[in-house]
Amino acid sequence: MSELSVELFEVPDEPEALRATRSAASDPANPGKVAMSYGELTMRPGAEVVPLLVVASPSHIAAFARPGLPALSLDDLRWMSKSADSELDLFNYCRDMSRPDLPRFIGWEAINIWEWWRSNGKSFFSGGRAPSLMSITPHWGTAEWVLAAKRTPVEVALARLGLPALRDLDADPEDDHAGPRLLAGRIRAAKPVKATKGLHRSPDAIGWAVHVSEVPVAVEALQKGWPVDKFTFLSDLAIGLAYSFEEITDVWVEAHRGTNVRGYIFNLVTASSGGDVLRLLRASPSTASGPLHEPDVVFTVEVEVDLGPTPDDDFDPTAAFQASMAAVIADAARAAGVPADTSDNIKAAILSGPPTFAVETLRPLTSRNDFSNPVALNEALVSVVGRKVAQAVNNAGLKPGEYRGAPAKEIDRDVLDTYRPRPS
Repeated sequence: MSELSVELFEVPDEPEALRATRSAASDPANPGKVAMSYGELTMRPGAEVVPLLVVASPSHIAAFARPGLPALSLDDLRWMSKSADSELDLFNYCRDMSRPDLPRFIGWEAINIWEWWRSNGKSFFSGGRAPSLMSITPHWGTAEWVLAAKRTPVEVALARLGLPALRDLDADPEDDHAGPRLLAGRIRAAKPVKATKGLHRSPDAIGWAVHVSEVPVAVEALQKGWPVDKFTFLSDLAIGLAYSFEEITDVWVEAHRGTNVRGYIFNLVTASSGGDVLRLLRASPSTASGPLHEPDVVFTVEVEVDLGPTPDDDFDPTAAFQASMAAVIADAARAAGVPADTSDNIKAAILSGPPTFAVETLRPLTSRNDFSNPVALNEALVSVVGRKVAQAVNNAGLKPGEYRGAPAKEIDRDVLDTYRPRPS
């Protein structure tokens, strides 16, 4: 909405952004402070301040603007951050939309106004005589359509695999990323896991590394049950496994010609069996969803990841993971109906290419590898400590011998403890 609706939707209290902007404009040398949700922010003298009101809501909303105060929803803000050409675009947009001589206008979501602003030389109106009213066309510009076209292959892959569409996730993919698409977030329509006394626990996050092709593959890259200390390792492994399909796209697609396989979903489970670093547990077909004209089988593949391998002196972890990935992928394809010789070609293609997951292992001298670095000892200082301990033992009247139990504790407390280092 525009300023025409301000009388219908009045804000009872003046937004802090509007007050801070007026304060900075009235006294640039002493712009004052901005009240934050916690504490205050002191503005630098001479700072140019522009207002912006961001409206948060559980779902999509059209934020109501008022004269001198541009307003955005979280969806609008996310779109602007992705489509801005310069890091100053949002600042310049807010400065232009908050100027006092801005023409009256009517529009819907702020994204429409933003796209008009961008296409009009990054200016809402720059003519010499302002019109009495401007109407902003809904879905102004073509950016949304260009983005939708760019994401079409990903949407098709998700539909074939029976996974949620991008519109159902509360996170956007990296559209210009080369390689498998990393999709992570929460299902928008999912209900809170738990609600108690006004506290709503959000649903568990989900995520996949998706290889997009005629035979798409999604590797689960985020799972609630993974060990906390191994989460990053398993997530990186999932992405590396997805990259293996990127390296052999042509071979992978050709191997499935004539089969009824629509795609694969790989899930990683953990174990400490001391065997291969990766092992195929099972590959089971599912015909739950997908377009009717597509092949009707999606295979769910469970892969066991050994978190406690027993390497020998010649163990190369990077080569071991590459070989295990090749074997697991070939075995999964064979379980889906790909002929044995064709699945061997898949394995050979992965082994002939560069590894997609690199691992560096260290062998600590102890069973724990989280000790701090050793501290170098100064022989002169060690001698001084030794001399003072000997003097203390002599002054205490102790005789050579073996001390156990309570007498040993008394010596440790009353004599030796005096010379222990204390934190400074």
